[in-house]
Amino acid sequence: MASLKLAQHQHAEALPLLMRSFAHYRQAGVKHGVDECFELLANLAQAQGQLERAAWGWGVLATLEQEMGKVLPASVKAAREATLRALQAQMPDELFRAALAAGRCEPLANAYRVVLADEARLT
Repeated sequence: MASLKLAQHQHAEALPLLMRSFAHYRQAGVKHGVDECFELLANLAQAQGQLERAAWGWGVLATLEQEMGKVLPASVKAAREATLRALQAQMPDELFRAALAAGRCEPLANAYRVVLADEARLT
């Protein structure tokens, strides 16, 4: 549902739905589905101009997908690379690389805490 709201540019409505999904997957202790949440988070942050958070989210997602052994179809990989290039073009290169690297190094349990704490702070 969060992805539908994001596609409709209803960001304020997408965020609470996304946070519920994060909480659900965290409680269930599974990784499958969490990857989609981090992808949505990165896209939502990017759409809202939260560029560091977006780069961090893409970094978390990259590590998570690697840990899961997920192989992206060529079309999805190309679209993601274009999204990352667009994000990088909006930020100082050093800041982009640092945020992406921070996300890649973030253990999943910590990433959950960061996301859910940020949501609690913002609401």
